[in-house]
Amino acid sequence: MHPTTPRTYAGRTVAPERFLILFGAILVLTAFLSAGGHRTNYWSTHIGSGGSRSFGDYISAGTGGLNTYYSFWIEVPAGLGRMGVYVFDADTGGSNDRQRGGGWNTSTRYRIYDPSGVMQVNQTIGVNAAYDNVWAGWTLNNPAAGHWELRVDNSSAVTTGDDNNFFGVWAADITPPYFWDLSTNPGWTISGGEWAYGTPSGFNNDPSSGYTGSNVYGYDINSNGLYENNIPEYFLTTSAIDCSNLSNVQLRFWRWLGVNASTGDNAYIRVSNNGSTWTQVWRNPGSTLTDTSWTQVTYDISAVADGQSTVYVRWVMGTTNTTFRSFGWNIDDVEILGDDPTFVPTELNVYAESYVNIGLQGVAGSSLTFDLYPYVDCGCDGDFNEFDSDSGASYTIASRSGGFSQTYTTVSGDDVWRGNTFSGWTNDFYSDDYGIWSEDLTISLTTGTTGNFITHYTGSYAADSPPPTTQPQANSLRLYFPTDAGGAPEKPYVGQVVKFVSGQNPPQVGQLTRLRIRVDVNNPTPHAITFSASNTVNAYVPGGAVVYAGNDAVTQGSVTA
Repeated sequence: MHPTTPRTYAGRTVAPERFLILFGAILVLTAFLSAGGHRTNYWSTHIGSGGSRSFGDYISAGTGGLNTYYSFWIEVPAGLGRMGVYVFDADTGGSNDRQRGGGWNTSTRYRIYDPSGVMQVNQTIGVNAAYDNVWAGWTLNNPAAGHWELRVDNSSAVTTGDDNNFFGVWAADITPPYFWDLSTNPGWTISGGEWAYGTPSGFNNDPSSGYTGSNVYGYDINSNGLYENNIPEYFLTTSAIDCSNLSNVQLRFWRWLGVNASTGDNAYIRVSNNGSTWTQVWRNPGSTLTDTSWTQVTYDISAVADGQSTVYVRWVMGTTNTTFRSFGWNIDDVEILGDDPTFVPTELNVYAESYVNIGLQGVAGSSLTFDLYPYVDCGCDGDFNEFDSDSGASYTIASRSGGFSQTYTTVSGDDVWRGNTFSGWTNDFYSDDYGIWSEDLTISLTTGTTGNFITHYTGSYAADSPPPTTQPQANSLRLYFPTDAGGAPEKPYVGQVVKFVSGQNPPQVGQLTRLRIRVDVNNPTPHAITFSASNTVNAYVPGGAVVYAGNDAVTQGSVTA
């Protein structure tokens, strides 16, 4: 239904479950409104800006197209220690891509932006065997919760080439089994001296914060920053770490260390698998060591730690002599790495904002089906828009429940857009099939063709007809990629059902009709939804002259307006 009269609810956190909102209404009607990535096989097929628009990439095309980037978004929950963003076959050249001239001439720029819009990654890749036919990507520690953007750009700002870049996108929580970002104190054991947890003071070349966040473990972080003369060995020791499932174990952390030559002052790293017998992993060199920035270091501790259930790591400050002093240890973002056959990264939802470009190359008669999942969250109709299908495709869109579907076999021809309206999954009394829908896009090679590439986006009821004019296109729907299992991602959805209670049925102008409106908020994800006065659920009632009769009832939250 198109929205008419809002009613707003707010309350508390909604866990992964279903809750209901019920209220009564008396309608005095003057008019009654009519209702209106699987990661190993999902490909995008962008074409360099120098390619003809008729090749099928309307977004990248430098002439007659938008000449801009594609935008993919990654949903990052709170509390991740590390995120991996990966691209399969990120270069343009080699086994999977399509060369259109006498040599590979196309580059692709990949940029990643955090939820505040700050760019965190910027890399341009042309033909490069190191990225051909493999997954490669970027690691981001302690990523902020929210939606991260991956921009994939083949516009003229990056390249004037005309080759096809076939690639896939995948993202996951890859937090290692043991990772301490020191945002909170892990409670490790301090033997004495001036070891402390907290924010370093910045005195005498010490840092003024951690590598990530404010806090570190360090030696003399709160005074003048310098270790004392003539001290014995003072230790910082982790709690026991279970490495029984790990092999090829490594210790990795960020350090900011200042220590004089080991002929006078000493700093060590030692490990143990029983808490009493210690093996030296590292010692400061025979010359002065003075870090001036955070430095990541990695040490192989497999000889001690592989398969062991009680592994300890110890940082040592001291002994020192009576002459020069320095600022000692500062430690952040400590992790234990290893091969763990039981560890499975947790994939993250990835969606295209507005556009995708897909297709295939091969021999006439070939076809390939792509699965996408539009997130339909409002309205009673939408637009399925596709470009340059060369009359060789068929498309099916289906609702979350499968109770509604529509198939298009009449598709766009060469170098033209076609918009197809879909409707019929709602009526005046039933709007309960929103959420993650499915799209099956089958691209075929007709007689005489060796490639067919299309640009596609799906619009809500408020979207303009194609061609699109901006990135992103206003009122377009998110298009989610398949999960690793090859199915739909989980997303919350809202439904509304209106039921007759008493009075005139069907409603008559000037007569009373009592209806009950039920609103369901469904959250199948493991992540809670928190409602507030500014983050609400709205129930829209069709028709005019609506009088609320009271009898509001909710299973969670409260009515605010």
